[in-house]
Amino acid sequence: MSIQKLLGATLILLMLCACSNEEKPLEIKDKSFAETLLINKVENNVSGVSGDPIVIKDNKKIIKLLTMVEGMKVKKGDSDKFFEELKTHDSYSFSISDKKKLKTGTHVAYSFYVLEDGTFFFMENAGSRKFYITTKTYPDVINKIKELLDINY
Repeated sequence: MSIQKLLGATLILLMLCACSNEEKPLEIKDKSFAETLLINKVENNVSGVSGDPIVIKDNKKIIKLLTMVEGMKVKKGDSDKFFEELKTHDSYSFSISDKKKLKTGTHVAYSFYVLEDGTFFFMENAGSRKFYITTKTYPDVINKIKELLDINY
């Protein structure tokens, strides 16, 4: 990873973490909603450039994914600032739905983005939208997720 990318990712973390003052472990209380997972690679602010989205309907794999990210240290984040930064960094998007059919643009119950350095940004979409960002990077976790879900892009 180049120093410029590392500095950019660090700047993102600092900007987003400065918006709140309470670090806490990420909690996903009920994982039973997870019916379908849609994964996209986002490059140059365009989704799907690297290939078709990956659709996973294996409930056990989706629950394992949610278990892998649960407990990460997060703070409340500012969605506007994060989405601005996403425009300049490649990422992976993970959208989890309680419906059997899911395609790009469909409302989902839970979603998150991961920058290539392992910074996670979570969006809880049920009821009032809540946004959280990890307070440190988790490159080992994104690598394990890519292996678990056979992500090749």
